[in-house]
Amino acid sequence: MKNVKKSAVRLFSGIALAATLLVATAQTATAQMEYPESAFGIKGGLNLTNFYKDEITDKDGNIGFNAGLYGRFVISEGIAIQPELLYTTRGAEATYNNLIGTSTNRSSVNLGYVQVPVLLMVNILPFLNIHAGPYASYLVTANSKYQSGNSDFQNQLNKDNYNRLDYGLSGGIGLDFAKFHVGARYDYGLATVGKERTFASQTYTFPNVKNSAAQIYVAFDLK
Repeated sequence: MKNVKKSAVRLFSGIALAATLLVATAQTATAQMEYPESAFGIKGGLNLTNFYKDEITDKDGNIGFNAGLYGRFVISEGIAIQPELLYTTRGAEATYNNLIGTSTNRSSVNLGYVQVPVLLMVNILPFLNIHAGPYASYLVTANSKYQSGNSDFQNQLNKDNYNRLDYGLSGGIGLDFAKFHVGARYDYGLATVGKERTFASQTYTFPNVKNSAAQIYVAFDLK
């Protein structure tokens, strides 16, 4: 029993020593890293988008992309303001069976926006940031797709039936490696996508939904 106790003590002592060394090494490495500096760069990535009304769901989401430019302006060590100019997609998809159940139909609405987020970037560690802020977007493209069996149809939508201006809140987390950055972000739309219309003396909003988008991105400082 004494030998077992001695072995256990040695094992836990070894684990504690190893953990202490790992923590010390991580602290030293972090201390040697520099916080991101002011820079301009390019970025791009993938979107998973959807419309929501009362609650957000990722079911039948659209896959799209985001791409554009950014500027990071450091105001103090580890804190920066980052405005961006992006082209980003929004939209949603629905999948359903036809009336007699012989085929699966798929329809989607795809919207393209020029988006300007203005984000507060806070580096908790030199390589780890959280960011949040408002965004405003302007609708530049709108189309719909419909697929039934082997048939595909695509339609340009009248942008005048949609609100051109979208706005909301963005927030996310990122990793910074010198000039290279990766991250994930969520955009929560606050504006209704559709406009009010009058039909048979009744006023309604169609589509009465808002935008939401989850994003992943990579970015590279050019300066």
